[in-house]
Amino acid sequence: MAQNTATATATATATATGAATWRNQMFGCCETPMLCINTMFCAPCVLAQIRGKLGTYMGLKSFKNFLYALISLYALLCVLQIVKFIVVEILLGEYVKAYTDGDFATAKNKLNESVAIQNVLNIPVFIISIIFFVVILKTRFDVREHKQFQPDGCNDCLCSLCCSACTVVQTAREVEVTEDCCNMKEPEGAITGLDKV
Repeated sequence: MAQNTATATATATATATGAATWRNQMFGCCETPMLCINTMFCAPCVLAQIRGKLGTYMGLKSFKNFLYALISLYALLCVLQIVKFIVVEILLGEYVKAYTDGDFATAKNKLNESVAIQNVLNIPVFIISIIFFVVILKTRFDVREHKQFQPDGCNDCLCSLCCSACTVVQTAREVEVTEDCCNMKEPEGAITGLDKV
């Protein structure tokens, strides 16, 4: 029922303004729970399915190349976060031990080491996060163009930055990505893009 209401509202808006708009609500991601779960735990798979439906892979020649590139970045991001957490926790444990033992010089060194390692590991984490932001934003722009929606760069930028998971789900639902999108296969009905030639 909520889907019908969202579709009716979007159709009414499109008719009133003369421009098409999103059929699915931004925060209606829980209407398709498996797609929402897939996005939370494997966003690269869902993004690759969306790009497959669009027929373009942002400069990469195939669905598999795009999917593997995103999964590699996602895995690297996860590993960096885990390494950062473990190393910082070890150093903070040594800091607490040195501080309780009264060795304030060692405690200060351990705290400084912890901050330095966090700062160093935050650089690649930030870069990978920016890459994912750009992929999500470009995908949203391309869906707007494909569906002939009225351009709204500011809204797309805010959505992609502030709630990227909801943005991916909304975009996936718009191009009719199914809930079994983590199958690592190019979606049926995918358009053959010029970048595949």
